[in-house]
Amino acid sequence: MLLATPETIRSLQRKLYAKAKQEPAYRFYANYDKLYRADILGLGVVHTSYV
Repeated sequence: MLLATPETIRSLQRKLYAKAKQEPAYRFYANYDKLYRADILGLGVVHTSYV
């Protein structure tokens, strides 16, 4: 069963992708605060509970 990714997370993914393409030398380790958002962690829990 495929789960739909919420638009808020898709938006973040698109922004990070664009940033990576614009600045290949940029280090993303400074973005941990973006990954610990409640919507991202919640989606991770939902995805792992289907396994």
